[in-house]
Amino acid sequence: MIKLNELILLSLLLTCLSSNSFAKKKVFIVSYGANDAPPYAMTQGGKLSTGIIKDIFDRIAKELKIPIEYVKTPRKRAELYLSNERVNAIAISNPQWLANSHLYQWSEPIFAEKDWLVTLTKECKNINLVSDMQAMIIGTTRGYVYPKLTHYFNNKSILRSDAKNIQANFQRLKLGRLDGFIDSNILIEYHLQLYYPNKKQQAQFTIEKVKISQHYIHTAISANSPVSAIEFNQVLAQLKTTGTISAILKKYSVQQNMPHKTTSFKQ
Repeated sequence: MIKLNELILLSLLLTCLSSNSFAKKKVFIVSYGANDAPPYAMTQGGKLSTGIIKDIFDRIAKELKIPIEYVKTPRKRAELYLSNERVNAIAISNPQWLANSHLYQWSEPIFAEKDWLVTLTKECKNINLVSDMQAMIIGTTRGYVYPKLTHYFNNKSILRSDAKNIQANFQRLKLGRLDGFIDSNILIEYHLQLYYPNKKQQAQFTIEKVKISQHYIHTAISANSPVSAIEFNQVLAQLKTTGTISAILKKYSVQQNMPHKTTSFKQ
């Protein structure tokens, strides 16, 4: 027979195990990827150390009083990890980018992003329309979809040339291997200020007038996340109202009008 003190010890052990299991579930696990170049994410010692993602999500987690963990995830596996609850959220996302977006909760827009076309000024491209890009070799980011250009890429009227990141595309453009490249206005502006700090250096590049795309950045949240989209959006709204989100973006030289609240995505 089990003695009373043994029953008490067993009960305490089970309680401890249950508490530990509960504690593990109460961690908000956020995914970021190698595609989230500076200023979105900067790492040190293999861990996320600073950047737009960390600053915003640290603040949201603080307001919600929940521990947060950041997991670097390959872009192609991010949605898989979200669907099997290996991560609770994909920090930088959009419903159009995920195959099963209807299965997840979605945050309100956090900020707006545009895709720009960069060319060399000395080449004087003067691109106003997508049709003006025909026969050009365009640098793109591996794994990214460009809906407005898909038709042109498929029929080879515009030649797509993938690279790992924006830095590689800047280098290839300077070497004359590309006619231009496409990337986020946020990444382009940050990269120019970091590596080409004066106006004379920046003048070698032109941001063409053609409109590639404009979209909002959202966070995709798993169905059983310890932080629901409702909770996330409540804190996000507060941080927008107090100017915290704008201040974080401004810290990384991103200035823009914050998007208004929408109700077009599942919460």
